[in-house]
Amino acid sequence: MSYIKNLAYFLIFSSFVGIILPNEKYKKYIDLCLGLVFVIMMLTPISHIIRMKEFPVNEFFEGLDNRVTKVDLPEFAEYETLQRELIEKAFNEQVFNQLKGICGKAGFELIESDARTSKDFSAIEKMKIKVMPSYLNGSSKERPFVFIDPARPYSRNVQDTAEIKKLKNAICDFYDMSTDNILITVTK
Repeated sequence: MSYIKNLAYFLIFSSFVGIILPNEKYKKYIDLCLGLVFVIMMLTPISHIIRMKEFPVNEFFEGLDNRVTKVDLPEFAEYETLQRELIEKAFNEQVFNQLKGICGKAGFELIESDARTSKDFSAIEKMKIKVMPSYLNGSSKERPFVFIDPARPYSRNVQDTAEIKKLKNAICDFYDMSTDNILITVTK
């Protein structure tokens, strides 16, 4: 009696699946799969008649489950590390290209950038940027190439100037992050 109930439930289920399909594109594939399952359900009593406890397909799938679930974890960890490194590299390249445009609009030329992201790459946590003032954009601060500045260190951390604040605010608006998490180094 439970066998007939199971067949009736399956037929109701397959009818329901046919009704909720969004379009007819996948109907023939769904019908094929459901038909195969229905045939296997119909053959189950015949296998009992032939003195088999279960249809051999079940044994095949049990063996397949055992083979599929065995995963070599050290090898998987190596691939996961490699995948993360490749994603970080691609992400940093994309951030570098985006920052190039932002820095260009603010009057700087981007030299280096390093962005640290969250583990799921959903947000940038920290960003280090090395920029150089751009004197080729025709602004009023343009200096001739023959002008020699007094000797200063080649690299300095300037966070007080209006230009740097403008650049930080532009980056913060673009990436939706705090100015405290951005370190800008200006080189000459």
